[in-house]
Amino acid sequence: MTSEDEDTLTKKMSQMSFSQARDLKAPGKEETVSHPVGRGPEFVRAAFNTEGKSPLVSHFLRMKGLTYDAGQLIWMQRVEIDKLPEIDATTYRDVIGESSKTIRKIKKNFTDMYKSNLRHSHKFMQEQQEILREHMRKQSALLANKKEVKRLSDLIIMEQRKSEDSVSAGADLAVEAALMAQD
Repeated sequence: MTSEDEDTLTKKMSQMSFSQARDLKAPGKEETVSHPVGRGPEFVRAAFNTEGKSPLVSHFLRMKGLTYDAGQLIWMQRVEIDKLPEIDATTYRDVIGESSKTIRKIKKNFTDMYKSNLRHSHKFMQEQQEILREHMRKQSALLANKKEVKRLSDLIIMEQRKSEDSVSAGADLAVEAALMAQD
């Protein structure tokens, strides 16, 4: 579409009524209307005098051949809109949009927290594996020393044979000290 065509279209749209211009809009650019959250419009049933001052009703009745009989009023029941919802009330589209934003935010926070926990868990596992390797190295070094193994074995056997009243031989402390002394 050239700029000349656009200018012509703009002039035509400015001269038309709003409803005609709305019908002329491009089909893909229709604005979707969303209902306000909460109660909709409130309706009231009302009695309507067909012989009132409305020229439109009088014309309609005359065209249908429904004439007025003297002394007789014709009342019809009709439904009127009593109260419309507020214009600036939040709509379902707004609520859904906010919910979607909140869901995306929660999902992002969860993903970030999950990744952070994975990193901390991986770091903790590496530290534990390093501690285990160091312990296994010290244990192997201790078991390679035959004299120290013999001394610790004797302490453990003495600990098992002692009576309940006697003083502990300290086998557990000796084994721990021997492991710590290994480098």
